[in-house]
Amino acid sequence: MKKKLTYTQKLFSEFCAIMFLLIAFSCINRGKDFKDIFGQKYLEAEEYLDNNKWIKDSIAKCGVDPHLAISVVFPELIRYSAVKDLVETRGLEVLYTQYGSEYADFSIGRFQMKPSFANRLENDWNLLLNNLPLNCNIKPFELSDNPEARIQRLMRLKDEKWQVKYLAMFLKIINLKHKIDLNNISFLASAYNSGYWNDSIAIIEKGKRNFFYTGLIKSNEVYNYSEISEYYYKKNCRK
Repeated sequence: MKKKLTYTQKLFSEFCAIMFLLIAFSCINRGKDFKDIFGQKYLEAEEYLDNNKWIKDSIAKCGVDPHLAISVVFPELIRYSAVKDLVETRGLEVLYTQYGSEYADFSIGRFQMKPSFANRLENDWNLLLNNLPLNCNIKPFELSDNPEARIQRLMRLKDEKWQVKYLAMFLKIINLKHKIDLNNISFLASAYNSGYWNDSIAIIEKGKRNFFYTGLIKSNEVYNYSEISEYYYKKNCRK
């Protein structure tokens, strides 16, 4: 009886800690005008979405709220640069293909997804597939850790349609992994940016820190990833 009580108290303490952090998370000053701060880069991200309405349609077909999904990756759309993408990834692809993400793990594509992130999603997708709704036509993945499997993963990551599928997978998987209010855009954005495989408290803590910048080199001006996602969601998505 004493052990059960101790375990219950532990669960209650963890629940209280998560709730406290969520409240604190939601009270962070969100008065910045990111559209003004990022200027042309912000407008180009909006224009990309306006010109690619298939993205939201594809996400919706997977049974995922497209407004939440797009808001989660909107900071990555601001940061994305095709030239930067080529410069950063071309030389690293060979390293990753031969030796894996421990030797080369780098951001790819509009949504700036890393091979290690995609690999985790694929593993979780296979594990949780029986518990996921069947309205998203994504088959189980081949999870062999060899050069051929890594080449296939890179090919998927460089395909915009597959990046959209990975984004939908992320939203579906996190719904099973974290039992909190998943309309909390700040939490979702932090989980995407800092690692959805971490526990809820770690995700919330990391979400309060400023790491986001848009240049090739980190500058003194860094911003909060979750704040940007929430800003976009409130301006464009919330009814």
